[in-house]
Amino acid sequence: MNIDFEIEIERKNDTDSVKQLINDKINKTERKVDGSKLLDVVISDIAHNPFQPRRSINQDSIMELASSIKQEGLLQPVGLIKTKEGYVLRYGHRRLEAFKMLKKETISAIVVEDDNKGNSSLLATALIENLQRDDMEIMDIALSFRSALDSQLFESQSELARSIGKERVFVSRVLKFLDLPDVIIEDLINNSSIRDTIALDAIRRIDNDENAIEIYFWYIESTATRADLLRKINALCTGENNPLDAFEITESTTGYTLDIPKLDSKNMKKLESYISKLIKNSRAGDK
Repeated sequence: MNIDFEIEIERKNDTDSVKQLINDKINKTERKVDGSKLLDVVISDIAHNPFQPRRSINQDSIMELASSIKQEGLLQPVGLIKTKEGYVLRYGHRRLEAFKMLKKETISAIVVEDDNKGNSSLLATALIENLQRDDMEIMDIALSFRSALDSQLFESQSELARSIGKERVFVSRVLKFLDLPDVIIEDLINNSSIRDTIALDAIRRIDNDENAIEIYFWYIESTATRADLLRKINALCTGENNPLDAFEITESTTGYTLDIPKLDSKNMKKLESYISKLIKNSRAGDK
């Protein structure tokens, strides 16, 4: 490998300085990493992956990352694919944006050659890299899956699943989240309100959109647990409400306070039964 560059030093007989400068130049030019090339690439030459699963990135997190890079340096290079047109970002979207924020001209990158599989390879690579991250939003994944299938980059869910190393049932389950009411999907995209896929799937199974929307916002705005959510959905679907759901009871040192709404005959009987138990337990405690 031939490297052309000029070396300027004050003392031309300083052999150690010359050697150091040569080594630095070689290290910054090209290194091999597991068959890939580690290069310093001009940022303006890097194109974003059009199949990037992430729909948005929190700017506060980019600022925090930029501050960290400014102090500690780049701890992990970004990943690029070398195509005929130039470089395409493979992974490291946040790191690249942080470097742009710092007005850096180049960034360290692990570069692999295009495998000639085209857009399907770009999408699969981006999905695989992002699926390994804990902070990947489920709606970003679902929308990427749908985009891949709609654009016929993959002929079936099975082919898509194989390309990213997942089971077909995983792809199918994620795609079903797109059946949620539009209001919920919009909130998930904009606010990432729920990351619990079990809870989200339970909400998806509610037949009535109005009920699903009501329960969804109740869940994200309350301190309810997943178990609370599942009980509420089960009660809605079976019609078997918890006897205490019709009224609110607050216990204090002096007794009980009941906040009683308008009750039908069925819930009134439940209330009477509950009060009878309270009285019975209270008398038993006095003995």
